Amino acid sequence: METCPHCGSSNVRRSTQPLSSRTNANTYPVFFRLFRCRECGHRFHARDYFLIQKWGMGFLTLVIILGATLWVELNQPGREPVQLNTGEKAYVLDQRTISHAVHDESQQDNPNLHRAAENGEAQAQYQLGMNIVQRAWQHSEPLAMIDAVEWIRKAAEQDHVSAQFMLGALYEKGRGLIQDYGLAYDWYLRAAQQGNALAMERLGLMFARGRGVTQDLEQAYVWLNLAAARGDHLAEDERNKLRGLLSDADLTKAQERSRALDLELPRLTESLQAPPFGF
Repeated sequence: METCPHCGSSNVRRSTQPLSSRTNANTYPVFFRLFRCRECGHRFHARDYFLIQKWGMGFLTLVIILGATLWVELNQPGREPVQLNTGEKAYVLDQRTISHAVHDESQQDNPNLHRAAENGEAQAQYQLGMNIVQRAWQHSEPLAMIDAVEWIRKAAEQDHVSAQFMLGALYEKGRGLIQDYGLAYDWYLRAAQQGNALAMERLGLMFARGRGVTQDLEQAYVWLNLAAARGDHLAEDERNKLRGLLSDADLTKAQERSRALDLELPRLTESLQAPPFGF
């Protein structure tokens, strides 16, 4: 903040009189300007901090623009991958290298798990797929999700209920494969028919939002009611929100349908586990 050297007041403003008209502008450093004190009328030269900030912001903006331009140029489609020369060998880094590195890292950590997955054990296939999912997020490498999908799909096709739910979540989010609400619904339904409460919750939300299915609040209530009865607290909250949107007759029908399905669907014995972060 500029202050008047004559009276010490900070109530000053830039003078409208040019700096060069009072004295030679070259005798003062850069960013010095002529100011006038509103209190005593004294004119004086001082550093213009507002001008310094203005130039600083302009320079920062220029740096950001140049950086963004360089990034776009280096990431043009069809551009040759970057080569890192390390003396005798040159290592080419592309997206597939990182994807396989994530998979190989998971394999090295637990070779027995990988061997069991290769032998067709559904639990091992599911666990290997989930390990790759976690590593993919840690490495910020979405392409590694392609390997994860392959293992999770193999387990899901063997009726591994957690894998069926996860495959539905992958289709719903569109990670590692094309987003497809219809297939997400199909896999959620298969998992729900085996008693998976998280899949029941997702079915309820799909019916409530009309995502992949025709919107049906009564059906949404049924699935959320079933999930809540199996310990899903989020499903319980969503079910209670729907209760006020249904007529008394529709609510009664939904609860009767819930009771009938509850007798048909199994209850899983293991504790309810939350899906991985982001799913």
